[in-house]
Parts: sequence; structure tokens; C-alpha cells
Amino acid sequence: HDALPIYRLFYVSTWSTVPGKGVEARAWYEQARELWNRLPGVRSIEAFVPQFALGPDAQGVEIWIEIDNYQVLDQWDTAAGELGDEFIALSKVAAECVHSGPSRLVGDWMGSTIEDLKDAT
Repeated sequence: HDALPIYRLFYVSTWSTVPGKGVEARAWYEQARELWNRLPGVRSIEAFVPQFALGPDAQGVEIWIEIDNYQVLDQWDTAAGELGDEFIALSKVAAECVHSGPSRLVGDWMGSTIEDLKDAT
């Protein structure tokens, strides 16, 4: 029997830190990471800041959540309802120290690399 292809898929969210609120933003991230880790299908969570002015926002951070597959996004909706009070409390903390930006999916799924464009017409 053939094994399913192994691929990596990330839900990437972007955030801007409110000036002067770096310590609070770090505390928010630690709280958020703990909550996000309890969502279905989460494999890992990492946060990155732009370096050498190579990002669109000098106060920005990208949070990369590795997920099992696209289906977990639907499961997150259900989980967010079940964990609603915790997400509301976390949103109140976030409002004081970060602003959310665009999110995207990045991964090795078929069609997600530039190599996949070679056959596109």
C-alpha cells in the first residue's frame, strides 16, 4: 500500500505590536500560544519578527501555526465556540498590545509552489 504524501501546511497570521507595548505583546503571545496549541490539528507554533528591514512592518510579527490539513480550519470554528470565553479574554489582552493583519496559508500542498506553475496555461 502506498503511503500518503508528506506535506507541511502553515496558517500564518500577521500582527503589529503597539509601540511601547513589546513586553505586553510577548505576554499576549505566550497566552495565545497556549490556547492555540489546544486547537485541533496544530503541530507546532513559531513566531518570527522581520530582520534587516525585510518585512512590511518594523513592529510586526508573523505567527506560523503548522497544521495537519485544510480540514482543521473548520474544526477550529467549532473549537473556538467551545473555548469562547478564553478567546474573548485573549482578544481583550490583544487589543491593548497588538493589531491583527492579514493571514494566509503556506505549504507544500500540490499547487502551492512555483514549480506547479510550469504546467499552468
